[in-house]
Amino acid sequence: MYRIAFGGDLYLIMELLLVISSDLQCLQIVDVYEVRENTEKLSENLAILLQKSGNLEELHCSIPFDLKVLRNCKKLKHLKLCFRPKRPWTDFLEVKDNELQPSASLKSFTVCSYSVDNFTIRRNIFPLITSRWKSCFPDHGEELSTILTLCPELEAVGRREKLLLVQRNVNREIKESPKFLPNSPPRSCIWAGNYAVTETCFRIPTVVSLELATAFYSEIKKLFLDICDEICLLPLRKLKKLAYFGFFTPHYPTYIYKHLYPFLVYMGHQLTYLRLIFENDGISVNFLRKHCPNLKWLILHCSLRVDVKERIENFEYLEDITLSTPMFHHYDERSLEILLSKSLNLSALSMSGMPVYR
Repeated sequence: MYRIAFGGDLYLIMELLLVISSDLQCLQIVDVYEVRENTEKLSENLAILLQKSGNLEELHCSIPFDLKVLRNCKKLKHLKLCFRPKRPWTDFLEVKDNELQPSASLKSFTVCSYSVDNFTIRRNIFPLITSRWKSCFPDHGEELSTILTLCPELEAVGRREKLLLVQRNVNREIKESPKFLPNSPPRSCIWAGNYAVTETCFRIPTVVSLELATAFYSEIKKLFLDICDEICLLPLRKLKKLAYFGFFTPHYPTYIYKHLYPFLVYMGHQLTYLRLIFENDGISVNFLRKHCPNLKWLILHCSLRVDVKERIENFEYLEDITLSTPMFHHYDERSLEILLSKSLNLSALSMSGMPVYR
């Protein structure tokens, strides 16, 4: 594995890598501050290197280049790009008789974007980025649906950005694309959205139809939701293999009680990982033990409370707890005491935020 980060003479490094290009399996060129005035020359050198890297399996790159050179990388499994190409995103796929050919190896396809407000250098690198946070993800659902369709081994496809600028248009086009619905194979792990934290999850903002997501990704095991609208979570009941669930919402307690709690009542028994982030309400230890008895990992960024009048059974499988209180909130000492005392197999505990209230 060879990794290039910022620093050093990139031209010299690329020349040296050409010597062992046939053995190159992993290449990461990210945050390259040397790329300022000579982007075009570096792109040409990188293209030459990639053309000779037939065994390349992983590429993470922030230097723009013609995606067509990746057609020679027939073993490519993981592709992460931090730039916006001038031609379609599908150009990395092979072409035969003027038709795009399937990729039998690609498992993850990720696009990152950059802030350009305070970084003149990055504005030079990415001249097509004109707004504060400009999406680099395919603007056309047709391109994305083509990638989904022609990459049958794809497990993770997504973008990492800070604002959902074109998400609505993308999802509408995907939903209406005749190629997407009948041909795209079911997958267990797909993510797209903002604040992405992992590439092995299905992470969706609320502008994606939950009915559509559950219908075509019924094998989902990991799901992280950013809830920005008043939507119902009941369609998620179809996800029979769901084990990891993350939830964030800025909404007030009415939404929590109306949608999140009923979902956990119905699905909580099959969850082993639960992450809850909301600032306007808490969750009770009693509720968690009753409806999520099989948890192994629990992450809470909300207030914690307990009903001492009810008997609480032990958390038999809970091994890892992370607690972080929202601003102006606290953890009740009694609630913490009961949660910890009922977690007999606890091996890891992390706490941060406001002090415990006594």
